[in-house]
Amino acid sequence: MMTLIINGLYVKGMAMIYKIVSSGNFGAEQGGLAAGMLEDLEIGGYAPKGFLTNQGTTPQIASLNIVELQTKTTKPAIEKTLLEADAHLIFTHGLTSIPERRVMSLIKEYGKIVEVVDLLNPPEPYEILSRLREKNISVLHVTGAHDITGDTRIYQKVTTFVRGLIKSYKLENAYKANRNEELEN
Repeated sequence: MMTLIINGLYVKGMAMIYKIVSSGNFGAEQGGLAAGMLEDLEIGGYAPKGFLTNQGTTPQIASLNIVELQTKTTKPAIEKTLLEADAHLIFTHGLTSIPERRVMSLIKEYGKIVEVVDLLNPPEPYEILSRLREKNISVLHVTGAHDITGDTRIYQKVTTFVRGLIKSYKLENAYKANRNEELEN
């Protein structure tokens, strides 16, 4: 059986979320990237030429390992980000917006896993974790509601939720790794 150490965590034959990806839009996407950074995961994604986001041109997202594509349209950046991920976590704020529905449609076209979290009534992170664990997820795409008006509540809620998800994943893996080690000895 293979032994692996990721971010200082001993993992034996277990899947691990090691990367969070998005296109860097303000709100849910940057909240997911922030959670990844705070939990020492790899982060990244793709954006249109000029690092175009829902706030216009934002070259500072290059510091989040967002790769600038040479097209000004958003669809290629979204598609590349979607294809890199094993599963997709879409955050809504009540109703699902038209852009969120478009992304969900693309994800389903690719036959990928989708979990939708309504920030007005979110589940516990462990509820999502159990479904992701079944599918051996290693790269998670985070997208959804935007903080267009400068209100950072969506960003903060998503950061907290995704950190809880990652921490639960790490704790569960650490427990299983220790349990496997005890059984082998």
